[in-house]
Amino acid sequence: MNGPDHWTDRDAQAFTRGAALFARGEWWEAHEAWEAPWQRAAGPDRAFLQALILLAAALHKRWHHGSLTHRNYHKAARYLDTLPPVYAGVDLARLRAGVWDALHDPALRPAVCPALSPGRQEGAGQGRGAGWAARASGILTGGRSPSGGVTRLAPGRAAQERHQMERIALFIDGANVYAAAKRLGWNFDHRKILEHFSAGGALYNAFYYTAVPTPIDDKQKRFTDALTYMGYTVRTRPLREATDEGGDTHRRASLDIEIVTDLLSTSDRYDTAVLLTGDGDFERPVEVLRARGKRVVVACIAEMTSYELRNAADEYVDFKDIREQVERPGYRLPSESRGNGGEHRPFYTSAALQEPDDR
Repeated sequence: MNGPDHWTDRDAQAFTRGAALFARGEWWEAHEAWEAPWQRAAGPDRAFLQALILLAAALHKRWHHGSLTHRNYHKAARYLDTLPPVYAGVDLARLRAGVWDALHDPALRPAVCPALSPGRQEGAGQGRGAGWAARASGILTGGRSPSGGVTRLAPGRAAQERHQMERIALFIDGANVYAAAKRLGWNFDHRKILEHFSAGGALYNAFYYTAVPTPIDDKQKRFTDALTYMGYTVRTRPLREATDEGGDTHRRASLDIEIVTDLLSTSDRYDTAVLLTGDGDFERPVEVLRARGKRVVVACIAEMTSYELRNAADEYVDFKDIREQVERPGYRLPSESRGNGGEHRPFYTSAALQEPDDR
């Protein structure tokens, strides 16, 4: 069998160093340590190291850049599928499961746990890299037998890291935010919104809610596809025609139920909810979240934000104050106040937007 026992001392040591860094949560450094052996490896060894590098990159991007797509994890899985269940002494299924759990919980630290084969002792293997497993086991476990492959940080340290890496969830009422952009006369860069509101912690998830026509048109599909590519979970509801008392027909769709459902059903996965809307209907759900110990940030513009919602939240952010951080440069929307005597037209958050502009 291939693996570190048949590598040069230099490559075996680099592998062991990377495994120790990986177990400490220094994922990018582990990625760097494994790169040199990977470049010199071939065949299954190369696939094994490539998978480890991708797993380290997946964890780094998740908890340091807020990535939610897990593309590197799925790429790694394809390499792992080409290898036997245990390769180079590592239980690959346990490693894969440990990394997947760690992608969803910042307190977890998966480990590349090498296990000694029966009867193998330090220096007894073949090849110049013999004994790497014993050395790595000592480094990773402090001399104890590895168990489980995943370590949960001690309560004090876990609390400290969670404080440093607060779990954040983003909930965007697409119709409300688009209406705010029209009033402001400038549009949002949704990638910048992700980066801005997740800068203070680790992004658990970002939800975007929008109505779509039936059948969905190409422009709307491109927009929702782009959001998905950025890492958003997109919730949609089809527009439906309704006739008011005056006989006028409007296309409407409300996603309030979807927003409230996600706010409450995922509350154990985040510490702070950032709610981009001004709709007063969310006052009571916000109060429920705060009663559960969650912090709630509401972001919108003052003229579209319900007093009750603003009062219920822990913090209020006005889009005008963060324009520099979230604006989409060079892309303007016509302000609703222009050509209307400076008066704002009334806006109802239950009304779906019919304009074809990007939302």
